Amino acid sequence: IAREYLFTHEFCNYKPLWTFAAEARGSKTKIFFYSTNSFGPISKDGLRYFPLYLANCNWKEYLVWSQEHKSLLVDGMKSNNARLSSTFNIVGSIPFVDDGQGIKKYLHNTVSVFDVSPARPSFQSTLGLPWIYYSLETVKSFLQDIDDYRKSMGFDVLLKLKRPTKNLISKSYRNFILELEHRGWTVIYDQVPPIDIITKTDASIHIPFTSTANFAAAMGKKCVYYDPTGRVQSDDAATLGVDL
Repeated sequence: IAREYLFTHEFCNYKPLWTFAAEARGSKTKIFFYSTNSFGPISKDGLRYFPLYLANCNWKEYLVWSQEHKSLLVDGMKSNNARLSSTFNIVGSIPFVDDGQGIKKYLHNTVSVFDVSPARPSFQSTLGLPWIYYSLETVKSFLQDIDDYRKSMGFDVLLKLKRPTKNLISKSYRNFILELEHRGWTVIYDQVPPIDIITKTDASIHIPFTSTANFAAAMGKKCVYYDPTGRVQSDDAATLGVDL
């Protein structure tokens, strides 16, 4: 039996029965949040709608990025009436793994862009949220506005898709990405680590509030959140200190 068992936050709402037996024998089980974006922006009615899976969190220990990240998670669990007898350990950013491809050289005059690919409506409905910020319309506007700036300012764009899985992404969005490639965008579908992309580009633009912006800020690289709707508040706690 292992001393510790680590689970990603995707297991947050489901604790396997065998983990209770392992804990009874002295093992520790922990959830680590490799993403800081477990909640979208505050909605136009002034409320933040937390995903329903936070209601089922009954793990004993969570690994989080920062005090601000912890506070948001606690608020989400409280709003969904989850138990709060757990320990939250602040460990800093948790890097992503990759498929070994990487980016071989520095890309001058290039801005990296990080989206939250809009999922198919059938998947979005499973989240139980009354308001979806990452709609097809919003994310397409995010990329289209950046393309307008690209053409007027003369820089190149490297887009890293958050969800390269074809069956999960909206078909209309996949077609739009192909159109951007025809316009000259470089699109990364592979699991290249965001840190590698950020390191080898001049600056980065992120849709709120994807955690890749926090990596860039921690590295001292130029980065910004861009909200195409104009509804996201610049002092929203979910920015975790990144400029909007």
